[in-house]
Amino acid sequence: QGFDFSDIFGNIFGGQSRSRKGSDLQTTITITLKEAYEGTEKKIDLNKYDSCKACDGTGAKDGKLETCDTCDGEGSVIGQQHTPFGTFRSKITCHDCDGSGEQAVTNCPICKGEAVVKHKKTITVDIPAGIETGQRIKVTGEGESVKGLSPGDLFLLIKIKPHDLFEREGSDLHCDIPISFTQAVFGDDVDIPILSKYVTLEIPPKTQSHTVFRVRGHGMPELRGYGKGDILVRVKVETPSKLSKEQISVLKKFEEVSAKPQKSFFDHLKDAF
Repeated sequence: QGFDFSDIFGNIFGGQSRSRKGSDLQTTITITLKEAYEGTEKKIDLNKYDSCKACDGTGAKDGKLETCDTCDGEGSVIGQQHTPFGTFRSKITCHDCDGSGEQAVTNCPICKGEAVVKHKKTITVDIPAGIETGQRIKVTGEGESVKGLSPGDLFLLIKIKPHDLFEREGSDLHCDIPISFTQAVFGDDVDIPILSKYVTLEIPPKTQSHTVFRVRGHGMPELRGYGKGDILVRVKVETPSKLSKEQISVLKKFEEVSAKPQKSFFDHLKDAF
């Protein structure tokens, strides 16, 4: 494998590979599933280094600057280094003016010539519909500021709170809905509470417990796309825990008049061996 000599020389002289912007910041934003479904706005409180307003980010009192004596306004100086490869000369960023070619006549009394001060700031960020846990939103220029460099960026790491009814899988939503024994036998129309309204699910007669129905187009929006996912509804037939004497009597009559039962699950197993 070959070597990148530019990296070696950059490390020797220093400043050649220096980042041309301030540090990036990251913070976690927690939202609800409904907010992820509809999209939302969030106010973000930051406590970071930002451009000093007193000197307009120059680091100089009243913004008054003069030509840097060290680099004569060039922003860079010639450096040399003796190495096993020989003596190398290269331009490096002037440390006295941070490459700007100018210096403060008198340092700003607020930032002490650093051009940045730490203060609190509140910004408003749009959270797009369809976003998922673990995804990041980049807010350009809202990271840390450093003298002579453009500010870094802010990254918002998204976390979505668990929902009481739905579990998310990509753009699809999964949920369990209880239905009664009579609803399973005779069928019924059941209102399903989705994240912004209700949709009606038609339960056909003779529905078995744990049957899954797909409600198309009512899931999560596709991020940066078109359409929505689906809702997958699993019905669970609830067995009554309390029955009146009349209800018990009716069920016994139902059992008596029922058709001859089909082979049980265990009978099928016996036939298989």
